[in-house]
Amino acid sequence: MPAEPAATPDRQPVLDALAPATADDIARVQHEQAKVSALLAAGRLLPEVIATASRDRLAAILDSAETSPEVLEARDPASVLGALHEMIWGRLVQVDDAAQAIVAAEEATTPARAWRSILEGVATAGSIPFEGRVLLNRADPAVLGLLDDGDAEAVPGPSGNLIESMMDGLDRVPVDA
Repeated sequence: MPAEPAATPDRQPVLDALAPATADDIARVQHEQAKVSALLAAGRLLPEVIATASRDRLAAILDSAETSPEVLEARDPASVLGALHEMIWGRLVQVDDAAQAIVAAEEATTPARAWRSILEGVATAGSIPFEGRVLLNRADPAVLGLLDDGDAEAVPGPSGNLIESMMDGLDRVPVDA
C-alpha cells in the first residue's frame, strides 16, 4: 500500500495574501474593481474577466466576490462562491508563483493518493472508489483508460509493479478502521 502522502501546502495563505493590506493596495483593488464593473456592464461575463485577469484584478474580484451579483442572486450562494473561488484559483495559478508552488506540491502527491485510494477501495469494498478514479485520471489518464478497459496487466502500479502483483497481497494488507 503506498504510504499516506505528506500534507500538501494550504492554499488559503496565498489567497489571503491577495487581500489589500496598505492604502496603496486598497486603492489598487478599488481601481481594479471599477474596471471589472465596467467590463461586466459592457457585457463581459465574469468567467471571461477572470480568465484574463492579472493578479491585481484577481485580488479585486476575490475581495468583492461575496457581494457580487452572481453570488447575491444565486439560489445557492455558497456553491456559486465556491465555484468563483475555484475560477480565481485556476487563474491565480497561471500568474502567481506561490500558487504555482502549491499546485506543484499537490500534483506531486496525486499518483500516491490515487493508488492508495484505489487499493483501499478494492481491499475494503471490492471496487475502485470515485475519488481514486478522479485522482488517477489527474495523474495519468492513459492508465485510467487501461484500467477501465480491464487491461489490468498493462497498468503500472505506483512503483512500477503490476496491478496483478498488488492485488495478490491485498488479503494480507491491514486496513485502518
